[in-house]
Amino acid sequence: MESLNHSKEDFELDFMEPNNQNLIATIRRNANLEAYRVFERDSTVTNEILNATFENFKAETPKEKAAKDFAIKQAKQYLDGMRGNTIITGPPGVGKNHLCYSLARAINEGYHSKEESKRVLFVSIAEIVTRIQSGWQDKISDFTEDDAVKLLTSVDYLFIDDLGTESAMTSQKREANNWVQTFLFKIFDKRETTIINTNHTGKELAQIYNPKLVSRIGKRSEGNVFTMAGITDKRMKRNFFNQRNGDRQHDIKNIFR
Repeated sequence: MESLNHSKEDFELDFMEPNNQNLIATIRRNANLEAYRVFERDSTVTNEILNATFENFKAETPKEKAAKDFAIKQAKQYLDGMRGNTIITGPPGVGKNHLCYSLARAINEGYHSKEESKRVLFVSIAEIVTRIQSGWQDKISDFTEDDAVKLLTSVDYLFIDDLGTESAMTSQKREANNWVQTFLFKIFDKRETTIINTNHTGKELAQIYNPKLVSRIGKRSEGNVFTMAGITDKRMKRNFFNQRNGDRQHDIKNIFR
């Protein structure tokens, strides 16, 4: 027969263990919720893609379907623990932003449902750069370069929207200035997993950035690069071609002459 003479310490341990488990579970739930909220709280998103999902991406052609399938595949692989960068390239208006934001949303929702604390962030790098530079003339800035580097390197999954726009808005692809390149290097050098969309080809990115930065942009991206080519500009199609015939006062080919 087992002894009933438990010590005071044994009694306290038996009493506290269930409470400790509850406390640990509460801490984990709070951490998961805080990580989940980073996406909505800190992302820089335009109204155009704020409600973007895989479900409402219109894949009407084989090339659009292939792009959507690629993004869904990446979401599943990242949720299974894959690491490394993903790069989606293509001209403006083909749906890169929509698919990348949908991918970010899927990863954020997926880890939250699995109760795993993973922080996901979607940012326009041009907006980040502009915000930092706008504070240079102020003695006190609410968002410094150090703040940006800390934010962009601390999350588990960073989505960079329109990489290259912060440096090259013209058809001539000039090299980005030293500050921009150094800033981006600080980010990419410390990251393992970054998902990028850009209007620029790999060759054009090599013209804009120095080789060390280009190498880090492409870090562990083998098999994770997709080019959205041969797809109609969705913005042009939505804004102009959906008008009634009687509303078209200009030939679409002449609008931007």
